[in-house]
Amino acid sequence: MIQYYPYILMFVVYDVIAMFLFAWALNLRALGATGTIPVLIFMVVALPPLAYALHLANQRENW
Repeated sequence: MIQYYPYILMFVVYDVIAMFLFAWALNLRALGATGTIPVLIFMVVALPPLAYALHLANQRENW
């Protein structure tokens, strides 16, 4: 049986990242440098789960 857990995890993480980055991009000029640092911190926190899900997706024993 195919396990879809890595793909669901990638979708959820990517969806949350996209939602916050879109809202940040719309207000980028108003925020300036004060809005860039929190987004960078958010990316540092949000990208490891995405990398882990990609790692799980490439493992054949999950299939």
